[in-house]
Amino acid sequence: MNKKIFLALLPTFLVLTSCGGLNQKSPVDKIKEDNLAHEELFGKLNPKRADPEPASEWNLAPKVGVQHATYEIEEQTYYAVRYVAAISGLADGVTASWTRAVAGKDATIVKAQSDGHLSTVTYDTLNNNGTPMTATDEGSGYTKYIVYTIYDIPASQKDSFMMAYLTLSKEAEEPVVSKAIATRLAGTYSFSFDNSTRGYFLGGNFNNTSGVITPNAEADEHSYAIFQNMDIRRTDYFGVFNYTGEEFKYYGFSSFYTNSRTHFMNDNEIAKPKYRGEYLIKVSKDEETRNQVLITRNTLRLDNSTVKYNGDRLSLKKGCDAQFSAYVWSKSDGNLIRMLGDMNSYFDLDLWNYHVFNIKSFTIKFAATMPTYANTLRLVPSFYYVPSLDNNIYGNERSTRYDDDWGTYELPMEDGTYTYTFGTISAGFFAGIGRMDVYPNSFSLISEHVDNSNNARFDIEYIELAFANEKA
Repeated sequence: MNKKIFLALLPTFLVLTSCGGLNQKSPVDKIKEDNLAHEELFGKLNPKRADPEPASEWNLAPKVGVQHATYEIEEQTYYAVRYVAAISGLADGVTASWTRAVAGKDATIVKAQSDGHLSTVTYDTLNNNGTPMTATDEGSGYTKYIVYTIYDIPASQKDSFMMAYLTLSKEAEEPVVSKAIATRLAGTYSFSFDNSTRGYFLGGNFNNTSGVITPNAEADEHSYAIFQNMDIRRTDYFGVFNYTGEEFKYYGFSSFYTNSRTHFMNDNEIAKPKYRGEYLIKVSKDEETRNQVLITRNTLRLDNSTVKYNGDRLSLKKGCDAQFSAYVWSKSDGNLIRMLGDMNSYFDLDLWNYHVFNIKSFTIKFAATMPTYANTLRLVPSFYYVPSLDNNIYGNERSTRYDDDWGTYELPMEDGTYTYTFGTISAGFFAGIGRMDVYPNSFSLISEHVDNSNNARFDIEYIELAFANEKA
């Protein structure tokens, strides 16, 4: 057997997943699992094994993490996942039992949840990407490692997710249960959650913190779960999961986010935002969109309460990464900004910094505070793409700019609230995508001074941006 090993080990005690198969005729049926360290896959250190061990605080909460390995057998790529737990030991009648389940990216059950995967072998040290890790270094009371390994995972299952947790028990004593660790079988993504969690949840990384988010609104006749006012950053990522206590399911991107690609992109079946924003996320129960993850962008309001003022730079307090530039302006009480008519002035969503994408409509409320003639307030929507600034969402080649394709809107010269709706234009070429139909992602407000005239000034109370969503 020709076996080439490529280690891809996560740092000790991160979270993870794995997957297997039920169909006897399927490659997943060849997936193996046991409670040995498999140094041939994860690297040898001649780890010590010592049973029985001195008595200790057996009910010390286990520290559980995962490691991943990639290897080849007869020119086919396979994956392995090793769950590692630091415990006080297995002496004096302590039983260590793993519970595990594997879910396919299409919400199928790859390996049904089962318990009773007993660890009876302990290790003093294990390999961690070429560096020894020692159980006694995990903290006071920890003396041994135990493991659960699933291996010979075919490449067809690399995007499946696995969850597992450890139960320590002793006769006549209350058992101790670890958090569940969920991980993609090929690595990259993992998180932990309390095994008492039930129903739908978002699992991943939020604001640089690994964990889960449970629904924050009551389900309704159209939705199994609702997550509202979600402040999602560009660095966040998540998947939608459902856990009943007996069954673990995963809703991967390619199958369940068809109606959410305006705002999110697929990264190894995990959802990643194209840009920061406040979102409404629903898991649909309607027949035509059953179990679809419907993600819509909330309206973004720019006003005196949402914008921070730093000289001539304005930025949002929350809601997106957008910054704004202004020239010859002043802040007036209760208003977003005052456009000064006695000199040329402008207010831009900054073309050189951050974009918000898919602006479908622009609403503005202002008051003209001087005689309304001689100069106007004009709105120019535009599209500008810079790969390095825009997370390479349309590829990493060629910056693209469209300035006047939506035309220029001359705003009325009197107090009021005005809305302008935009369609798409054909833009490109984008690497690997070609031309695309895009909405504006930036805008300029311009007030040009006219010499020898009594120019108007515009007190802008707020600007609201509504975004194109593929399905509400």
